[in-house]
Amino acid sequence: MRTLGVLFACLLASVVSAAETPLAGAVVWTVDATGYTYVELETPSGAIWAAGPRTELELGDVVRLVQASPMADFYSPTLDRRFALIYFATALVSKNASASADPPATPHPPIAESPTVEPGSIEALPGGMTIGEILVRARESAGTEVAVRARVVKVTRHVLGKTWLHLRDGTRTPDGADDLTVSTTDDAALGDLVVARGRIMLDRDLGHGYRFPVLLEDALVARE
Repeated sequence: MRTLGVLFACLLASVVSAAETPLAGAVVWTVDATGYTYVELETPSGAIWAAGPRTELELGDVVRLVQASPMADFYSPTLDRRFALIYFATALVSKNASASADPPATPHPPIAESPTVEPGSIEALPGGMTIGEILVRARESAGTEVAVRARVVKVTRHVLGKTWLHLRDGTRTPDGADDLTVSTTDDAALGDLVVARGRIMLDRDLGHGYRFPVLLEDALVARE
């Protein structure tokens, strides 16, 4: 069945950009269960599993995942199957779907997100860097340890053995980027004000679709 992915490789190349490769592919297996459609997608980087709202799909359909969040070691009691890694998406969009259609709502794994932090609402850490500075100076600061004070705006736990935080402090780059991803074995809750200390890493590809232009890796995270 995986050979279907090879048959559609040329088609994939025409509709999936390199940046989207882990989150789009040809359907090689699909089943509906408890409000979800589960799919196995064959991408140029290999097979991935995904689930989203009930969607009529056929083998060979090229599907793009919308707002997909990964979850490791997920067990589906309905399917009686454990997935080492699966992406939960707000929509499964085939290449024939209307680009203007609003993605339907769907139950989601325990991943929470808060609004953008207002500029000037967080005092910069003495001797540290702001998120805007980290993102702007990432190339020259790669491999060095930095500290930043920021608010947790998104938390994803138990993925690849770590907790993944998204931090914002109200600063941004000239092109509007204001979010820093942090990997840690410490824990923090949505809305916490924290100080994160870690090493700036560039273009990190950890597999399974985890690709980060800038990552504060293996950080020590302390609540304030």
